[in-house]
Amino acid sequence: MTPSLFYIENLTLRAWLFSIFPRLILAGVPGQCFYIDSSFPGRLAAQVTGRLIGHSIKRLNFRMIDVRDEQGLLIRLRVAYQDAAEVQDDIISQPLFQEWLCRRKDEPRLQSFLAKSALVSSSLAESGLWRALYLTQVCLWHKRLMEGKSAVFFLGNRPWFKVIERYGSRQGIPLIPVAARPQPKQRLKRLISAKNFDRLRYVRAHGFKALSFYRGNSDNSQSGARKLAVEYSGQLNLDKPQSPSNLFFWPKSGIKPNELLLLYSMHNDRLNPKRLAEIKKHGLEALATHPAAASDPAMPLFRPTRFPRPSNARCGNLELRWMEEQTNEFHRRRVFWRELFERHNVKTYLSWYKYDPVPFAIAAALKETGGVLALYQRALELIPARSLTMDTDIHFSFSNMSENIARRDRSRVRYNVVTGFYSDYLFPLLKEPARALRETLQKQGAKRIIALLDENSLDDERWHTGHEFQRGQYRLLLEKVIAEPWLGLVIKPKVPATLRRRLGPLAELLGRAETTGRCLLLETGPLLSSHSPAEAALAADIVIHAHLCAGTAALETALAGTPTLLMDREGWSISPLYRLGEGRVVFRRWDDLWKALNEHWNREGGIPGFGDWSPLLNEIDPFRDGRAAERMGQYLHWLLQGFNEGLERDVALARAAERYAQAWGQDKISEIRGSWTPQAKEMETARL
Repeated sequence: MTPSLFYIENLTLRAWLFSIFPRLILAGVPGQCFYIDSSFPGRLAAQVTGRLIGHSIKRLNFRMIDVRDEQGLLIRLRVAYQDAAEVQDDIISQPLFQEWLCRRKDEPRLQSFLAKSALVSSSLAESGLWRALYLTQVCLWHKRLMEGKSAVFFLGNRPWFKVIERYGSRQGIPLIPVAARPQPKQRLKRLISAKNFDRLRYVRAHGFKALSFYRGNSDNSQSGARKLAVEYSGQLNLDKPQSPSNLFFWPKSGIKPNELLLLYSMHNDRLNPKRLAEIKKHGLEALATHPAAASDPAMPLFRPTRFPRPSNARCGNLELRWMEEQTNEFHRRRVFWRELFERHNVKTYLSWYKYDPVPFAIAAALKETGGVLALYQRALELIPARSLTMDTDIHFSFSNMSENIARRDRSRVRYNVVTGFYSDYLFPLLKEPARALRETLQKQGAKRIIALLDENSLDDERWHTGHEFQRGQYRLLLEKVIAEPWLGLVIKPKVPATLRRRLGPLAELLGRAETTGRCLLLETGPLLSSHSPAEAALAADIVIHAHLCAGTAALETALAGTPTLLMDREGWSISPLYRLGEGRVVFRRWDDLWKALNEHWNREGGIPGFGDWSPLLNEIDPFRDGRAAERMGQYLHWLLQGFNEGLERDVALARAAERYAQAWGQDKISEIRGSWTPQAKEMETARL
């Protein structure tokens, strides 16, 4: 069947003239062209010449929240949790990929790095595989809206295009490669040395005048005690024990201040003089690991002096060049982190972030220096996803349920340590602040109090649920606060700094609700909130988390003891959270939730099981005793003790695990052995 719908990922002048327009002429029938992104010359040329052959040229307007499959699942989530694994397995099974790995059998972390790099990238990265899968599904969704007409998708050429093409064929849409838009950063990396590229990053962050600092030494490396390096991710709060902190494990750990090193890598929450003074006041050290993570060049900044010589694959296909570039990137990062660890005597590195390939390079560097990589679970993980895959020495997990998820996503963990939910230590500390919040609302007449938790939103609704969707989460409750003098509302946004801007015209409604005195917005914090979800929950009678698919904050409030409801407007019906009961915990419409709330409050004894998470809590956290952070800190302290006694890494790891098993049970320590080989895939399929 001759296609009548033509989808274009990026309508550039080159792509139109040399790839798309000739094919439309050969098709010989009028049709409709929909582009996703475009350049002005490409759009102009297409509109002029397309009209000559009977083709209309339009932008494909879509919102992520509307793009669903035939079962109603949000495509954004389905691609991440289901389709991505299918395509990744296809890539790994390719002879070229396997041959590359076979020549590097002595570098297992490189294998993991490549496997994850094949898939994990920003949705905005034009050459990314994730974007290709998502946009293929967007075209299929739009094709259904156009009543099933035949279609093709002109997709920018990228590594592993044949694999993506097979994916499109299975889904029912042919993919045609066109010349991709140049990637200036990647081209620059190929043209200049790693050392000069590092200088450019420095100049971009601080200007040419700062080069004198670059030539000097502001690294301030210090020898002495063996250190635990901790990745800063937006929450310090050293003087606020009741607030979330990236050093949550420290207070009861026994770890000395001079054994800790805070690492700053965030460009939007940088190491500055005020922050450094606070850190030093507590006897700690801090170090920026990227020029843009320091507010000025005088801040402690690690500057590498070792740069591995890259191997250049100037010839060969895209896949070969991609593997060469990714291998170079792995070794660049490995050498970077090895030098940092050696210079600062770091023996253990702690982070929660496992969603990109970088931790594999860090793990390789630590093994070379005799150190240990420790990751900890920070998010509720209920469904396997390849973005969760780890290859680490230690993983601190909530429960055996988390362990089972890690087994299925091909993770390799030498010591999986079950500690419970990491921030439950906050619950007793928050009772007094929560009581003060509750009394503030009650003094203004509030009889029933709701806590509302949200997620962030982005400007471009094609790649995120968007601001309008977020406004829909707020509208009903703000209107009810204004209309009902008995209702109080505590709002705990994920990113409070931008909430009022993102609410747009609804910001005025928020202001009116606040003037009643029965609406409180917890909005302090430089980037992320300084308030925890539990604080809002302990001040409320009921919690509403507006996004079931991102339920970590809801888990925290349920563990804190407040009945917690979940909104699922995204349509993630395969989540195990549906086991808690639709109409009791899970809702799909705000009107239905509000109706159930009123019935619960007006019925004697309430609705049975309303907001009750108890059927799942024991599976998610077997301890539930408020000591998860203490257990984790104690384990890390035992590791440092071993290193300070001169033990080799394997001995230090084994001894810490043995002590933990004796204290908390042998069933709380396990090993996870995943594999990226095709044989492992076949064995996993047979087992399931």
